[in-house]
Amino acid sequence: MMSKVYWELAPTTAGGRGLDEIGPITYGQVPEGFVQVQPQSGTPPPLVERDLYNVRFSVNDGDGVNRFFAIRDGKIVAEGER
Repeated sequence: MMSKVYWELAPTTAGGRGLDEIGPITYGQVPEGFVQVQPQSGTPPPLVERDLYNVRFSVNDGDGVNRFFAIRDGKIVAEGER
């Protein structure tokens, strides 16, 4: 199965900030200090109920985050939860 990138961000400056310094990220809203890479313009496609998604944050100096989730009854459910 091939994965699809729905939404991708990149930092606008080298060095950047740690994940704890960025704060909450809302799907489709580009946080300060970042630029949207995918899609190249416009808003990302809406997330669909019950599809499986992956969120990954990579950092230069530390641990990143890689989690799978789905949307059930309008709520985000992490992989392995019901």
